[in-house]
Amino acid sequence: LNVVAAVVVGGVAIFGGSGTVFGAALGALLLVIRAGGSAAGWAFQLQDPRTTLLLMLLAAAAGLGAANLYYGQPLAAAIGESLRAPPAAIGTALTATQIGYALGMILLVPLGDARERRSLIVTTVGFAVPALLLAAISRSVPALVASSLLVGAASSVAQMIVPYSVDLAPPRDRGRVVGAVMAGLLAGILLSRTASG
Repeated sequence: LNVVAAVVVGGVAIFGGSGTVFGAALGALLLVIRAGGSAAGWAFQLQDPRTTLLLMLLAAAAGLGAANLYYGQPLAAAIGESLRAPPAAIGTALTATQIGYALGMILLVPLGDARERRSLIVTTVGFAVPALLLAAISRSVPALVASSLLVGAASSVAQMIVPYSVDLAPPRDRGRVVGAVMAGLLAGILLSRTASG
């Protein structure tokens, strides 16, 4: 617990002392990746700065990909008002995001074993952009449900990034790399609700 508190305080200090949850989370992730052998035994430092930057990018991408699943939940009432839709209809759209994620996990993630993972990740992220734009401009519940299904499927990219990061890491650092990427993924899940309201 003391290590977690120190990491969060360090994160706030690194990112301008603004005290934002995002600053703390990003700073914590940076400290986990950059710290050199802490007493907790889970922090590490990669020798090549480009590798550290790539690891931070992968962790952030995993977090942002996973966050797409949850942004709408705190906004359900506002979305319902905007579309003049009952809560059950908005609940259906939010559920469609989770169904899309399950479909992405079943249909898209296994493609990483048969195809080159980097191009699959880039393609899936490229697919997420129009899906998110469609969700943003949806003016009816059916359009929101359809776009939410697509957003969910594209959000499975988070689960593609984890094995990709393992492939990039030397055997001695694989556990630590997975830990850092998973920290980014979980931070995205937890902070998405804060970010959206």
